[in-house]
Amino acid sequence: MSVLLRLGDGRRVLLAGDAAYALRNIHDRVLPMLTFDDRASRQSLDRLASFMADDPEAIVAPSHDPDTWRTLADTVAVASV
Repeated sequence: MSVLLRLGDGRRVLLAGDAAYALRNIHDRVLPMLTFDDRASRQSLDRLASFMADDPEAIVAPSHDPDTWRTLADTVAVASV
């Protein structure tokens, strides 16, 4: 399950949960070592990649990608100043 948020400046943030462990999984369509359903996991990665292509200003935050979470924290901190 993912959650779509909108920041005060209008940008969208997609909390991707475990649909992808890191942005690399989305960009390179790399599945995790273990999935419940490889086909469904590939479809999720495709949908995430499509979302990113449709809204390049959006931040997509996979659960286990520390760089993305740092970027999001910096963005939210700047937006709230």
